[in-house]
Amino acid sequence: MPWELSRFHHGLRLGQAYLYTGQERYAREVVAQITHWVEANPYEFGVNWAGPMDVAIRAVNWVWAVYAILGSGAASPDFLALWLTSLRQHGEYLLKNLEDGWPRTNHLIADLTGLATLGILFPEFPEAARWREAGLGRLWRELGRQINPDGMSYEASTAYHRLVTEMALSVAALCMLNRIEVPALAHARLGAMLDVI
Repeated sequence: MPWELSRFHHGLRLGQAYLYTGQERYAREVVAQITHWVEANPYEFGVNWAGPMDVAIRAVNWVWAVYAILGSGAASPDFLALWLTSLRQHGEYLLKNLEDGWPRTNHLIADLTGLATLGILFPEFPEAARWREAGLGRLWRELGRQINPDGMSYEASTAYHRLVTEMALSVAALCMLNRIEVPALAHARLGAMLDVI
C-alpha cells in the first residue's frame, strides 16, 4: 500500500482535474501531497526509497502532475524549489541503484524511463546529460534484450508487456519532441510491441 500510493498515479489525475476545470483546489492538493511526501520521506530513508522502480514511477508522475499545474498560483517558487530538489535526488538515486541484475525485467526499464525522463526534461541539472545518456542508451539496449523480435516481452506477461510498452513509448515521444534520435532497433521493437497489443 505505501509503495503504490507513493508512486503518485493519483497526482497526475489531480493535475488533469486542474487543467480541465481550472479549479485551484486540485492544484493545491498536488502541492500539498508532494510537499507532505517530501517532508515525511527524507532522501534514501524509509520504505518509499527502498525500490528504484517506485522512485522512477514517482518521479515521472510528479513531473506530469506539476507540469499540469504550472499555471496555478499554488505552484509557488518555494514549492517548485522543493520539488526540483527532490527530483534531483530521485535522479541521483536512480543512477546509483539501477535494477540491472539477472534476470533483467520491467523494473530496469522503469528505472531507465525515470532516468531518461529527468535527463531530457531538466537539462539545467548538472547531472542531466549523464542521466539522459545512461537512461536512453541502456533503455534502447534493454528493448533489444527484453523484447523478442515478434514484439512480445520475454517475461510473457501481458500486463508487464503493456507497462513496458507505455514506458518506452513515453520516452520515445519525449525524444521525438526534443529532437533526440531513437535508434532503428528501438523503433522496430516499439512497432512490434504495439502490434502485439
